[in-house]
Amino acid sequence: MATLDVPEDGEDLYDSRGSEVSLTRPLFQGDVFSSIVLPGISDEPQLAMILTHPCTMQKGKRLTVAPVEVRNSEVALKKWSDSFFWMMPLPLLLPEGGNKPFRYVDFNNVTSVEPEKLSRFSRLACLSEYGLQLLQQRYVFHLTRVRIELATFYRELAPHFTEVELESDWIEAQLRFDGVASLSDENIEASATSFQEYLGPTDSERRMLLKDEARRSIVRTDVRKEIIRRFGGL
Repeated sequence: MATLDVPEDGEDLYDSRGSEVSLTRPLFQGDVFSSIVLPGISDEPQLAMILTHPCTMQKGKRLTVAPVEVRNSEVALKKWSDSFFWMMPLPLLLPEGGNKPFRYVDFNNVTSVEPEKLSRFSRLACLSEYGLQLLQQRYVFHLTRVRIELATFYRELAPHFTEVELESDWIEAQLRFDGVASLSDENIEASATSFQEYLGPTDSERRMLLKDEARRSIVRTDVRKEIIRRFGGL
């Protein structure tokens, strides 16, 4: 029987939750949202998680999502490694509510929604880099019964982690420079679009450098210089 990786603490799964979630962070795999109507699952708004891989999250493309469901009994951390492969447990998802009720994502119960249905203002949680690796390991194992080392997932995710960090820095700097007093999905997305245009098309030099572990830092330096040039600083 395969043994999957297990966090030492449920807190390790999350980058941010509740009021800690930054509005400037791009939508990403593993993000959890409130008040989402999921076609074919329920007409009632509910919590949902994005399962779409970041490299396939494109404008106009529907996103694969799954409802965040409630379980009467908790799934102890020690049981994650060799059972419950069909789920992604989400202990401590809502910091103010502790671990009761116990929440999880069922990989057997998925649907898709238009990206515009997912507002940054309704995002409840973002997984950490480690949490995303655990999510991908469990999801792939559920689909294939092949266990893949976390390091493999990290190598593939690293360019996206860097891009998320740089886009968030860009948006924060531009909104501050523009003196935006009231944040909205529209003005945040406009800034995000300008960042993506700066990176260029999928085959641009900057995007190729992002994929190159040895030279990824060149893009980081380049983007930060551009932020200073356009907006006066980080």
